[in-house]
Amino acid sequence: MGVDIFYNLDAELIIFGLIFVLFFAIIRLALSKTIKDKGPLGVISLSIALLSVYGLSKTNLDFPGFFYKIGINNNLLYSVIPIIILVGLVYMILAVTARVIFSFFGVLFIVGSFFLHNLVWWFRIIGIIFLIIGIVLIRREFKRRVDKRIYLRR
Repeated sequence: MGVDIFYNLDAELIIFGLIFVLFFAIIRLALSKTIKDKGPLGVISLSIALLSVYGLSKTNLDFPGFFYKIGINNNLLYSVIPIIILVGLVYMILAVTARVIFSFFGVLFIVGSFFLHNLVWWFRIIGIIFLIIGIVLIRREFKRRVDKRIYLRR
């Protein structure tokens, strides 16, 4: 029905995605311990994680072959990776605020609607609603911080 986007996922691409998530989390944790201003943490850690995964992809490392050499075959790899992804999603839901979740899923639904042939309008409408809710929550939080003068320096 939709574009066969999931048929193009192989073990190597999924491993690169997991490496990106791990790099992002580790770099953000390390930077949060050293930088007092929490604003640019996400952008810096995202940039470093993207560049590191891009560098790994250009080195032509054979990740499925590496896992096969240490005794993990592709079938086991395809069984374990969804569990890792679910654990990451649960962590994201518990650790991230509602405004970020609504904004993320709004953008995800809108972008995902371009890859579907049926139910396109429903996905776009749901995505727009989620995005509007996320933006309203972000603006409300920003206004609350300005009212409390959290952003003002002495």
